[in-house]
Amino acid sequence: MRSPGAFGPLVGAIRRETALALELRAALAEQRGAIAANDSDRLIASLGAVERALLTLSEARALRAEIVGSLTGDPKLPLGQLESLRREPLPLAVEDARRELKRAATGVKDDVRLNQAILARAVENGEAFLQALFTSALGPSPTYAEAEGAPDPGARSGMILNRRA
Repeated sequence: MRSPGAFGPLVGAIRRETALALELRAALAEQRGAIAANDSDRLIASLGAVERALLTLSEARALRAEIVGSLTGDPKLPLGQLESLRREPLPLAVEDARRELKRAATGVKDDVRLNQAILARAVENGEAFLQALFTSALGPSPTYAEAEGAPDPGARSGMILNRRA
């Protein structure tokens, strides 16, 4: 591993990733607000913001992996395993940045779960509304089943009761 000064770019990359994770959380919160307000235009805009945040976050992760690779020789090494390659503790700035990123990532995970639950509930409510809208207990039967009170099909039919009528 390199000297503590070599960790400056890594700290910067981790902080950038944390900022992007916080932007993603804001976009997810906007999405929840749009659903609550029943505002489809705002919802569509929030979906675009989520997509942009995810794309930018992916690029930031790739940059971080490149920096980790230059420091350790393994670009896939998780941040939590950086200490295993050093005989001394990581610089405090790396520890702090890593802790902030983990906190932001946990928040994103929680927000995504919440949004999934809210969206699932919104879909269920929409389906129930449509079902209620297009069906009616008082209207005619939507099937060809016999109506209540219909004559018994086994009974004699075609019998004339009054021949003068």
